[in-house]
Amino acid sequence: MVKEKAETSTVTHDAPGRHAAKSRIRRHTLPGLSPLAAAFVLLTLFFLVLPRYSPAAWPFTGGGEKPYAARVGDTTITVEEFVKEIKRLHASRRVGEALSESKSFVAQDYRKFLDEIIDRKLMVIEAERMELDRLDDFRKPFDNFRLNLFLERLRNEEVLSKVSVTDKEIEDYYKEEFKKKEKEGKKDAGEKKDEPQAVVEEEKKTTPPPAQQISSHERDFIRQNLAARRIKEKEDGFFARLRDAADVTVNDGVLKAVAPDMANAGETVVAKVDGEPIYASEVLRELARVKKSPAEQPSQQPTQYDDETRKTVMDRLVIRSLLDREAFSRARRYEKDSALKDKIDRYREERLIDTFKKTAVLPLVKVEEKEITGYYNANPDRFMEPDRFELRMILVKDEEEAVAVVEEIKKGADFGYLAKARSIDPSRVKGGEIGLVPADRFTGDALEQLQRAKRGGIIGPLASDYGYSVFEFKRMEKGALKPLASVRGQIDSTVGREKFKKLEARYLQRLRETVPVVVNEDELRKLAAPQGEEKKEGEKTKEGEKTK
Repeated sequence: MVKEKAETSTVTHDAPGRHAAKSRIRRHTLPGLSPLAAAFVLLTLFFLVLPRYSPAAWPFTGGGEKPYAARVGDTTITVEEFVKEIKRLHASRRVGEALSESKSFVAQDYRKFLDEIIDRKLMVIEAERMELDRLDDFRKPFDNFRLNLFLERLRNEEVLSKVSVTDKEIEDYYKEEFKKKEKEGKKDAGEKKDEPQAVVEEEKKTTPPPAQQISSHERDFIRQNLAARRIKEKEDGFFARLRDAADVTVNDGVLKAVAPDMANAGETVVAKVDGEPIYASEVLRELARVKKSPAEQPSQQPTQYDDETRKTVMDRLVIRSLLDREAFSRARRYEKDSALKDKIDRYREERLIDTFKKTAVLPLVKVEEKEITGYYNANPDRFMEPDRFELRMILVKDEEEAVAVVEEIKKGADFGYLAKARSIDPSRVKGGEIGLVPADRFTGDALEQLQRAKRGGIIGPLASDYGYSVFEFKRMEKGALKPLASVRGQIDSTVGREKFKKLEARYLQRLRETVPVVVNEDELRKLAAPQGEEKKEGEKTKEGEKTK
């Protein structure tokens, strides 16, 4: 028997800042072969036995990193994500401020838009550093958003995907309903159904039309009706299975005692679902949404609900609890779906940014009284009442009659007389007097004519929702400056928004000084350049990157 010869050697690994580490490496050789020859034989056998492996698939060849637009700390904005974000926001007309006037996707200023996305990533990083993702203001809406997505996926998985309606089922349903209506009609008409000949005639008349004569509207209605029934059946069956598998206990005595004036409703347990409590406060909230019992007391007394309503509400809460638990139990699997994960990630980012702004920036905004007064005095044009026009009006139904009215006025007819005789507006009783009308009630050509008009001038006919109007201009009253008290809140909001933007920009600038931001200039040039255009020589930066 040939024994395997084992040799050992000591290899020392030196790493900066660490003590030298020693490891014992066993080196095996094949009997009768030198180490070099043995290594060659083993490598040859490896490729013969496992031909599916190749050097290109080995880990040390690298995985081909996706092209990136920028890196913000440990966060990477890939080119794919960047383009997707631009397209999404551009389509919804929510592009960055710098791009809002651009009509060409290719010609957009990618760098400025990328800066907006970088700012968003910086806010998320700072929010996480501040542990804002642990606050109830963030957690509750975020968890609720995830839960709703999981519930939607659960319903589709357990109910909707298992419901279908075929064309034959639609036709059979149509035939059955047709026969029912025919029989009901003959019964109402008092026809006798015990005579053989009458039965024969009835069968002839109750034969439904061919399937091709069922209209598309009727098909859609029947399909929806049948689908709704089957969805309800599937839901009921799924709910029953969940309940049978759960440990549900309801305290009927406490449930019956639940009332709006109940003390400690938020701590009183009415039921438990697998050990998780349902409190009286939850029951009360649900009861408030349902139709109240006919036995309810006068408004000054606590509302009373019958036992059936309470039981219905309790069942609903139990099912809701079971569904929530079931949905969350499948969360890990659901979140493997890239589309659903993207929705969650996007919502998380939006909520974190919103929480960051409210928590870290908004409290810094303070608007002083002198700032409000200063803004008011510096911008009087923004707080002027609109000019007003004193007018008389004749309103008629059609344009032809309005033109005729204008012609009569030009010939010397009295405007007030014509208003009383021909106007359909209530102002006719006063000869068409409508008093002072704010200028902002008019637009376009009508406003221009009024602004140029002189006393006694005729404007119109002008089309409106009620017909055609002819106006007589009497005078214009210039708008006065609104009192400060009436616009104080408006100014406070305006000044506050401006200060918020400045504080936010200052905060972001400090973050850029502490969080490393790397922009891939080469990739941005590729995005912005027309198709087929080559880079100019010397344009490429070192390694295609620029650190901000």
